[in-house]
Amino acid sequence: MRFFRIGFSVVLVLLGSPGWADSLNAVLVEAAPILPQTGDVELSETTGASSLITGEALTRPGATLAQVLGREAGTQIRQSGGLGSYSSATLRGSSSDQVMVYLDGLLLNDASGGGFNLSNIELMQAEAIEIYRGATPVQLNTASLGG
Repeated sequence: MRFFRIGFSVVLVLLGSPGWADSLNAVLVEAAPILPQTGDVELSETTGASSLITGEALTRPGATLAQVLGREAGTQIRQSGGLGSYSSATLRGSSSDQVMVYLDGLLLNDASGGGFNLSNIELMQAEAIEIYRGATPVQLNTASLGG
């Protein structure tokens, strides 16, 4: 989100003293990102339904991210072929374009609005998987319809 203050201050001066409008010099103020406070948040403090997957489910031999997510309530996985093929997740009937996938807080979805291929993430890299059904927590900085 970009925030420019130049427009507001010029309008304020123009409205306050119309005679000075000819002698104003525009000053460009560099935009500062406005981000919410981040930090560790307990799943019990989030809105909506959520799940945490850890431990044996992540270390099972031969398991894939799509298989682990497919076992969770309200989660459907769509695969376009066999093992290692394109896999996408939907939550509670939403499309895969409406489900955001994050890795350590970084959004992995395509910027043009496409879904994410779950086969791109090795399950052995994960310590835990958090699933939010519905509203995305503010700590993740991006709203999604599906979760």
